Amino acid sequence: MENSTATSEHSHDDDVLPLEIDYIPECVRIKEDEELYMSPEEKSNRLLELIKLLEGNKSSKGIVFQQDLLQRFLIHSRYDVNKAFSRVRNYLTLFKNHNYFFQSIKFDFTVHPSSKFITMLPHRCSDGSITLLYEMGKLRLIIN
Repeated sequence: MENSTATSEHSHDDDVLPLEIDYIPECVRIKEDEELYMSPEEKSNRLLELIKLLEGNKSSKGIVFQQDLLQRFLIHSRYDVNKAFSRVRNYLTLFKNHNYFFQSIKFDFTVHPSSKFITMLPHRCSDGSITLLYEMGKLRLIIN
């Protein structure tokens, strides 16, 4: 019973993120606010500026971007619209020239030999990194 309480407390910890993230975590937003000193209005204006640049560009014309995706490019570029625009264009070029990178890969990790001794833990640290558990004793069984 004590273990279930610890697990539920751990899942709400600010230092632990889910493995698959489809949103911008609050800790990232707080760090962004601390480092950039920008008002929400200025961030919104820069997002609109990036959208206008993309609408006027021939390689991105007609593509409807989700604002969360563009916001991630802006955060990565420290809200430098020109850098974010360049990165989005590079992303589109990569997609155009190598779209196989963006296709689903059907790969069953449970049958791969490395899955016998490497386990990816189901959460991320607050910096976004994942944690792998290496069980070296199991590696010896695979090699023999």
